[in-house]
Amino acid sequence: AESPDRCEVCGEPLDPVHRAQCASCSRIFHLTWDTREQTKDCGRYDLDDASLALYFTCNLCLAGRG
Repeated sequence: AESPDRCEVCGEPLDPVHRAQCASCSRIFHLTWDTREQTKDCGRYDLDDASLALYFTCNLCLAGRG
């Protein structure tokens, strides 16, 4: 499947670098990979305590609207 060119959370254009896929719903959303950049975040990083795996969650899923 082709990656969208717009954030599936806010609808604004996506940066080719600062994006992630939600582990819960598979939406593609804005997420900063470099904290020195002024980039919009439409979700967050999370860490699974059991496996120590890094995963991403979009703001819609965080708000329970996933």
